[in-house]
Amino acid sequence: MTQASVVGITFCEIKNRMDIWTNIKAGTELIMEREPTNPRDRNAVKVSYGTIHIGYIEREVAGGLSTKMREQDVSHLICKVLGINGTPLDRPVLVVEF
Repeated sequence: MTQASVVGITFCEIKNRMDIWTNIKAGTELIMEREPTNPRDRNAVKVSYGTIHIGYIEREVAGGLSTKMREQDVSHLICKVLGINGTPLDRPVLVVEF
């Protein structure tokens, strides 16, 4: 198992941010998907809660994860939230395990 932080959460366009954060807790499952067309990082790994894009796996981990997913022809992975650092009003960081 690997742990990583989900970053960029405050930059994602989430309409009902507070509603979403009432549902995301330790144990919540999230979806990770490669995003090779991302203009900032071709190794970006997008994190979603259902169909809602909430952030990205931190760059230090995303490169290796994206490469493994591409090599194994995996379109997405499920991860679980271990904890949340911060609140929805500031810059929360999800810590996930996969």
